[in-house]
Amino acid sequence: MADEDNTQIDQEIQNLVKKLDVCIAKFDQKRQVLEKAIESETEALKKDQNETRELRLNLLHESGATSSNIEAGSRKIANVKQWLNQKALISSDTSGEHDQGHVYFLLNNDCVP
Repeated sequence: MADEDNTQIDQEIQNLVKKLDVCIAKFDQKRQVLEKAIESETEALKKDQNETRELRLNLLHESGATSSNIEAGSRKIANVKQWLNQKALISSDTSGEHDQGHVYFLLNNDCVP
């Protein structure tokens, strides 16, 4: 009787260990997905930051030359305003709701099949 109880307990422990292994693997997979998403977002932010710096430098460079060429200065101002508006629209469209939903799904998905 005691041997049967030990065997049953050992089997239950093995089943739980297998379920925990599955859970660990799923957590690792979720971590990798989140790391890639963060990496992608970081790269996009770096790109936007570099574009912003370039526009700023070009605009400052043009500010000294606007007295001789008002039309070119006006075009440059219009281009920068358009770029800023596009970035504002893009930012509001991708306010993270999709990512947050994705993260919520990942983090709340049961790890035990």
